[in-house]
Amino acid sequence: MSINALVMGTLLTQPTQRTSQRGANFVTCRIRVAAAGTGDNDSVVANAICFDDDVQRELLSLGTGEQVAASGTIKVGVWQPQDGPARPSVDLVVGKLLTPYSVSKRRRAAQPDQEGQRDQRPSDAAWRAAAPADRGPRQHRTADGLDDGAPLDF
Repeated sequence: MSINALVMGTLLTQPTQRTSQRGANFVTCRIRVAAAGTGDNDSVVANAICFDDDVQRELLSLGTGEQVAASGTIKVGVWQPQDGPARPSVDLVVGKLLTPYSVSKRRRAAQPDQEGQRDQRPSDAAWRAAAPADRGPRQHRTADGLDDGAPLDF
């Protein structure tokens, strides 16, 4: 059984690219995830694997200790070492990845700086070209004083 999940934690190992026997590339790494409700020092290690090319590139650009939020399907099991208590086993197939770097990159793209916004403002000719073609000349209402056609002073 697999479950769709969002796993947030830090990279425990450096992401490594490998090639399958069929020649397909994939990336593996381990993510340390804080176990909820078990104390500050307890954590679970998720074994992550990624097949998507874009997510692979993003994972390979990260290093050990960096924060990540990965979503995908997980399989939860139990791992029994030879000398010790049973531990949870989490295997994650990463479909999407979010890092602090990708968040800041998306913010910059969505909100350019003030100077960049001035350069991107459409010209008056562009506004006129974008106006509907069926719109006739502007009607000036002078009888009731609503619009005399004179520009407003700001």
